[in-house]
Amino acid sequence: IQGLENLTKLRRLDVQSNRLTTIDNLQSQVETLEELYLAHNAITNEGASQSPTGLALQFTQLSTLDLSRNRITNTKPFAHLEALEELWLSGNKVTTFEDIEPLHKLGTADNACLDGIYLEYNPVADDFEYRKKLIEIIPCLKQIDATMVGGLAAHGIAGASGGGRAETLESQLRRYQTEVVEQARKVETTSTTKDNAKEKE
Repeated sequence: IQGLENLTKLRRLDVQSNRLTTIDNLQSQVETLEELYLAHNAITNEGASQSPTGLALQFTQLSTLDLSRNRITNTKPFAHLEALEELWLSGNKVTTFEDIEPLHKLGTADNACLDGIYLEYNPVADDFEYRKKLIEIIPCLKQIDATMVGGLAAHGIAGASGGGRAETLESQLRRYQTEVVEQARKVETTSTTKDNAKEKE
């Protein structure tokens, strides 16, 4: 990637569909880059990690990284990026859960919390327990592909937990709707009881 040396305040870089095979020359953005979009290239694990001026750098603000539709086989090149909140790896060649294991510390470290990951259209996504195993590896996940994980628990709705087999977004929303209706009925009943008590006084 050429011509970035003087762009020292760059926060968002989009170089999708450029036939890139390596990531380099980002040293001037190591303190400022927040979003990096590299989808639809030909980047391999080596191309992502070998250059000392590429993703091997310790980016302090990089929260979104999109490497969808490349040739990535495991997540090792991204395990040190503790500011990551969203990692897009759809349509790559990630085959086993061992290939995802390097991201474990991004879900458990004090200063890291990977909220969302996209791994659909990788061989690993065909596993029957795909979502459950991802949550075990990265406990703080809130979204896997296009589906929320434990999203309702964050809003105080009972039973919405990231543990065990994850609910679909549709089933979560249905249950949430039911609980909201029940809560509204309780409020209405309480209000009616109070009004009746006042009338008797």
